[in-house]
Amino acid sequence: MAHSLKITIAFIFLLFAVTGGYAQQSCYQIGLNEGRALFDEAQRLSRSGRCVDAAPKYWEALSRFRLTRSCRDLPANHELRSWEDRCINGITSCGAKYDETTVLATSSRLLRFAATAGAEQTITVNSNSDAWSVESLQSWCTARKNGNRLIVSCRENTSSAGRTARIVVTSNALTVEVTIEQAGKTQTQTPVETPVADKFEVTSVKLAGGYPDGASGQFGEELFNDMTSLRAQLTGNYTVKESKPISLDIKILDPSGKLVSDAGSGYTFSQSITLQSGAHQDAPIELTAWKPSVTTAFDVAGKYAIEIWNAGVKQFDTTFDIAERQVPLSESIRITGVQFAGRYADNSTTSFGDSLYNNIQFVTPRITSVNVTGGNKIIPLDFRLLDPDGNVLIPTSALSRHKEVRISGNIRQTYIFDAPEWGYASGTPFGKPGVYKFEVSCEGVRLYDTSFEVLPKRVVRAAAVKVAGMKTIFGVKAGLNLSSITNNTSNLNFSPSMSPNFHAGIFVELNLNPKDDKPGLLGVQPEILYSRQGFAVDGDAVSFDYAVGLLMLKLHVHKNVNVELGPWFSYLLSVSPENATIGGQSIQLSDLKGGKDVGAAVGIGYDFDMGLMVGARYLYGLSDMANNLSWTNQVIAISLGWKF
Repeated sequence: MAHSLKITIAFIFLLFAVTGGYAQQSCYQIGLNEGRALFDEAQRLSRSGRCVDAAPKYWEALSRFRLTRSCRDLPANHELRSWEDRCINGITSCGAKYDETTVLATSSRLLRFAATAGAEQTITVNSNSDAWSVESLQSWCTARKNGNRLIVSCRENTSSAGRTARIVVTSNALTVEVTIEQAGKTQTQTPVETPVADKFEVTSVKLAGGYPDGASGQFGEELFNDMTSLRAQLTGNYTVKESKPISLDIKILDPSGKLVSDAGSGYTFSQSITLQSGAHQDAPIELTAWKPSVTTAFDVAGKYAIEIWNAGVKQFDTTFDIAERQVPLSESIRITGVQFAGRYADNSTTSFGDSLYNNIQFVTPRITSVNVTGGNKIIPLDFRLLDPDGNVLIPTSALSRHKEVRISGNIRQTYIFDAPEWGYASGTPFGKPGVYKFEVSCEGVRLYDTSFEVLPKRVVRAAAVKVAGMKTIFGVKAGLNLSSITNNTSNLNFSPSMSPNFHAGIFVELNLNPKDDKPGLLGVQPEILYSRQGFAVDGDAVSFDYAVGLLMLKLHVHKNVNVELGPWFSYLLSVSPENATIGGQSIQLSDLKGGKDVGAAVGIGYDFDMGLMVGARYLYGLSDMANNLSWTNQVIAISLGWKF
C-alpha cells in the first residue's frame, strides 16, 4: 500500500503539472476570479457589520486586481478598472480612508455611556501600522491604547443634560472619529440606561475548567488548554428592594484580543441570575458552566481577558492565564483500532481486513489513532508480534519494530497510518496457522493490543486466476473537461481562455497476458465518448459537442497505475451559439458542424481493486476545425469510471 500511496502522489503531481501549463494563457481570468472572490468576502463581512475585518479584504482584492494588470493576455476591454473602483468605494464605506500605504478602521464609530462614572468600553482598531495614536477632544472623556484595542471611559455627568465628545484615531495621514454620548442624570440621580438592580457591582471573579475526561477543577486552580467548559464564580456587592433577575453578559478575549464566541453576538455568553432582596456584601454568585460548541476554543495557551457586563455597562474586567498541559508522550495518542493486510511471495497483496493465510511473507498493520493533546509532537511507537504459542517473532528488519509518528493540529483529530511491514525476506514466519497477537507500546507503556487469525491455506480469488492470452474488461466513465483552442488565424486577434465542460461514454480494455489479479504490462483500450468542449472569450462561452473515438495504448506500470498514449478522432455534432462576434469579427459558427478532427492524447490512471478508476488526459488537436479558421482543440479531461 505504501507503493500505491507514492504512485497516487505522483499522479496528483503530474495532473498539476499538466494543468499548470495553461496558467499563463488564463492569467487574466485567474487574477480576475481571485480578486472577485476577495471582494465578495469583503462585502459579506461589511454587510454583517464587521467593517474592521472587511477593510483589509477590500485592500487585498484591490492589490490582486492591480497585479493582474501585468498579465500578458490582458484584453483591451478588461474589467479591472471598475473592480478597483468598487474596492476603493468599499474601503471608504467601511469608515476607512483610501490611501495607498495605510489602512485604518475601528469596530465601532459610536459608544454610549450612562451618567455614572467607572464604566469602560472597548473597541478594536484595525491598522497596518502599529504607530496609530488616539486623542480625546473633551477632558471628561479619556481613551487609552492597549495593543490593538482602545479603552474608553467617562467621568460622572452631574448635569441633567446629556453630552457628546469626540475621540480621534490617527495613523499616518488617516483619521477616524469615534463619537461618545453620555446620558445626563435624572432627578433621582440614576443613569438613563439603568441596570435592573438598584445597586450592583462585581468585585472579583474566580474561574474553574472542565476537561475531556469529565474532571472539573476547583475555582482559582490553574487552567489548561484542553478545557471543554468554563465556570465562573463572581463576588459582588448589591442592594435590591425585592428579589429580581438581571442579565449578565460575559466577554472572553483570547491572547490576540479576539472574542471567544460561537453565538454570533458581541458576547461570549449571557446568563440570567436572581439577586435576593436586601443589602449583600461580598456575595458569591456562581454562573452555569459555559461549554463552547467548538471543543478547541481554549487550545491556545496564554493570557486571556474576561469582562462582565450588565445593561450595556461593564462592571468588571480582569485577566487569567491558560497553561499548556504537559502530558507524557504515551498519553498524547490513543490507539482505537488496527487492521492487517498481507503480502505474498509473488508480491500480490490482500486488502486491509481480508483473510490472511499461512503462506504470506509480510503483514502490514494499519493503525487508527486519535490525537489526545494539542501542539506538534513526535510519538515513538514500538511494535511486537507473537505467534500462536506466545513466542516473539523477530522480523528481517529491526525497523519493523519501531516508528515515529508526527501528530499536530486539533485535539481529538483522527490519524491513520501504516506500521512497517513485518516478516521475512524469504520463507514465511506465519507458517503455523492460528491466532497471532500484535502489541503497540510507547516509552515502555502498552497502548494497545489485538489479535488476528492466520488460516491454513490461501483461498484463490476469482480475480487472481491465471489466464493466458487476453482479458476483456468493459466499463463506463464520465468527468470534467477543461477545454480551449489554439487560435492561429492571422486576421482574427483574440485570446481564448479555458471553459469547463464534461464528457461521458463507454470503453473496452483488452489486456494482454494478465497474471492472477495483476494486469499484464500491455493493453489496448478503445473508447466512444460524448464530449462537450469549447472556450471562453470576453466572459462568453462557445461550446462544441463532439462524438469522439479514442484508441489508447496502455502500459500498466504497477498493479493499480497505468499510463496511456494514442490517437483520437472526432465528429462535430453541434455548436452553441451558432454565430458570435469574436476578435471584432462576426463568425458563423454553425458552418463548423459536421467537421472532423484528429489529434493525440496522453494520460495517467489509477485502478482501485473494487472496480473504481480515476484518470487524467491531455488531448491535443492536430487538424484545423475549418479551412478559414485555424483553430485546434486542446482539452484536459479528468474522469471517474467503473470497470465491470
